[in-house]
Amino acid sequence: GGEGLCVDVVFATRTGHSERMAEDFAVLVRGECPGSKVEVLDMSELGVGEWSPAPGAVTVFFVATWDDGEPCIDAQPFFAALRYATPAAVSLFAARRFAVCGLGSSAYPVSYQAAAFSLSESLRALGALEICPVGEEDDVFPRLGYTSFSASVLPAL
Repeated sequence: GGEGLCVDVVFATRTGHSERMAEDFAVLVRGECPGSKVEVLDMSELGVGEWSPAPGAVTVFFVATWDDGEPCIDAQPFFAALRYATPAAVSLFAARRFAVCGLGSSAYPVSYQAAAFSLSESLRALGALEICPVGEEDDVFPRLGYTSFSASVLPAL
């Protein structure tokens, strides 16, 4: 990575935890890949039809799972556009490289990381290319999943 590399770091959060992880990851990429262009974006403010990432940009998502396995309420329109493969979603993500890190708590095993795996599945169905396995940041063991995910993503950028 480095010069010419564009990374969009997109978060979906209710408590701010995903946003902090996204910001930390952006700092990490800027440090490891000097000259890269890294942007942190709030999924709740991204319309699938209006967003236009740089050609070749890699998108890294940090998404929390809530309730019965859903993303936070503000992120649900974005998730729905992907799930229903709207024309805008297809043109945005076909062949785009991406990675997903989920945030959740293994204290809720039935829905643990459901939003992250759902996002990964929807993106792959649109023809996007996953560059590493879904990361699993667990509230029960803070920072372990994030650290492991970051170590997998950085070389793949």
